[in-house]
Amino acid sequence: MSGKKKLDNMGVSAFCESMGMMARAGIQTDEAISLLSSSSQTEGVLGSALVQMNKMVEEGSTLADAMKD
Repeated sequence: MSGKKKLDNMGVSAFCESMGMMARAGIQTDEAISLLSSSSQTEGVLGSALVQMNKMVEEGSTLADAMKD
């Protein structure tokens, strides 16, 4: 079993809500993740996950693949 912490329901909800708002505003997925990962309000497990997801997407991974890790 991995030592990684997983997002709780509130973290998943916050991520989905934020991504949904940005998608409706026409912001591309990679830019939305970058904005969320650099936000001063995003911290803890969610912040760490967003930084890792942002890195993977910048390296060419799909959002789905970045979210698996």
